[in-house]
Amino acid sequence: RAGRIAGVGGWSVDIKAGAIHWSKEARRIHEVDDHYHATLDAAIHFYAPEARPLIERAVQEAMAQGTPWDLELPFVTATGRAIWVRTVGEAEWENGKPVQLVGAFQDITERRERDQELHLLESCITRIKDAIVITRADMLNDAGPQIVFVNRAFEKLTGYSQRETLGRTPRMLQGPGTDRTALGRIRNAITLGESVSEELLNYGKDGTPYWIEISISPVLSELGEVSHFVAVERDITERRRNEVALLDAVSRAEQASIAKS
Repeated sequence: RAGRIAGVGGWSVDIKAGAIHWSKEARRIHEVDDHYHATLDAAIHFYAPEARPLIERAVQEAMAQGTPWDLELPFVTATGRAIWVRTVGEAEWENGKPVQLVGAFQDITERRERDQELHLLESCITRIKDAIVITRADMLNDAGPQIVFVNRAFEKLTGYSQRETLGRTPRMLQGPGTDRTALGRIRNAITLGESVSEELLNYGKDGTPYWIEISISPVLSELGEVSHFVAVERDITERRRNEVALLDAVSRAEQASIAKS
């Protein structure tokens, strides 16, 4: 019953007889009924063709050297359904000889799919030109939210590597010129679990100031609770410099006009 709840199927093989015994959960994963009787060779053929050499080698090494295995492999059930399983196993020995193989396996298809989706998402985020910062939402304390991810654009913009950033808070980028009023609006929004956008003056690792346009959005968990915040930061330093230069030019022109009059 415990194996059924955990989704883990147990198995054992009498090496001399070649017969394999599967638990109920193992049969469920294979999609065979209680009358199905398999041999070790037949069990190996449930694995996808490209995976069979790997599991065959693992079995051979377990019987020859006592080496246990722990593999994640593609698998095809009796109904032809393609899944992924995690398989673990080892040999039991008597008088210096292997007499039995024992182990377990688990359907990990959903986890593999989630991992692939996360890998794809991370690859896309890594290549975005804007800086991306992801923070935990459950650590909104005096120290500030904890950073759990930054992309390459963030590293390039700030001069901080991912290793130097993870576990710290975005406050590491603030300095004497950072607008405290804008920071207050951001804190109020994230405390309420709301989206917010602001323009901020931040400071890089070498102390160089730069302007960003930051947009922060909450990420909801499966329970509908805010679990993280994603911040997209666009470098607007050049735009701000141009705005300041334009204002200076206008001011000088007005002063010159007043002087002439």
